[in-house]
Amino acid sequence: MPINMINPLTTVATNQSSQVSQMTDPDMFLKLLMASIQNQDPFSDNNDPTAQMTQLAEFASLESMNKLNSNIEMLFQVNNTTQALSLIGKSTTIAYVNSDTEEVVTDTGIVESVQFKDGETLINMNGKLYPMSVISEVAANE
Repeated sequence: MPINMINPLTTVATNQSSQVSQMTDPDMFLKLLMASIQNQDPFSDNNDPTAQMTQLAEFASLESMNKLNSNIEMLFQVNNTTQALSLIGKSTTIAYVNSDTEEVVTDTGIVESVQFKDGETLINMNGKLYPMSVISEVAANE
């Protein structure tokens, strides 16, 4: 019974971070900077020393943004973990579309445990593992 799901936030963040890391490869930037310095003509009027400093400042800014993005991703993971652990012992309803039958499947039960597998957070409910993205309702036990 495969479960189809797409977490748009994670998908966008992953795609954007891979694009940014490709654009800001530190080694590539330094190679380009060194080639530029080695091939410049010291007698040319076109040499602008402030342009290289501007590029270095932009590169430093991009590196800071990459580190900030990594920190935000880490906070997102910690938040996700905290939310999952807070579900243990609570009545939870899940709902998803079964990709084989294209029917909406729902199940309600008490979250028994939480597992972290391959970067994904799974809840154990009624002896089955479900991703957090299929949770449709959480209620306190009566």
